[in-house]
Amino acid sequence: MSGLFDFVLALLPQNMQNQLAAMSKSEWLASTLAIPIPIIIMVVTFLSIRRRLARRRETVVAGTATLAAHAIDDVRARLMRARGQGVLQWVGWWLRWWAGRFAGIWKMGTTITMV
Repeated sequence: MSGLFDFVLALLPQNMQNQLAAMSKSEWLASTLAIPIPIIIMVVTFLSIRRRLARRRETVVAGTATLAAHAIDDVRARLMRARGQGVLQWVGWWLRWWAGRFAGIWKMGTTITMV
């Protein structure tokens, strides 16, 4: 381990080498580096459990969640349709949507001002 530590020290600037060399003599450097390992294990375990539970929620049980399955299929179908239309049509729709909102707010503002 000392060889690896010396190799890593040689890659660092001189002031960092001096600080790490001083820390390594106090023997707390190894324990400080070992603290994140249990935290990483806990986070990975937590994420894997969440993914497994999410996969179970996605699984459709026959008869009980047919509505949810149809909703998911409907959303997927609409997404595929939107992807097939292309970006230019989507940008056109987006601009028309904002223009409609702007016109509505403008009309409301002028109506309130006139009253």
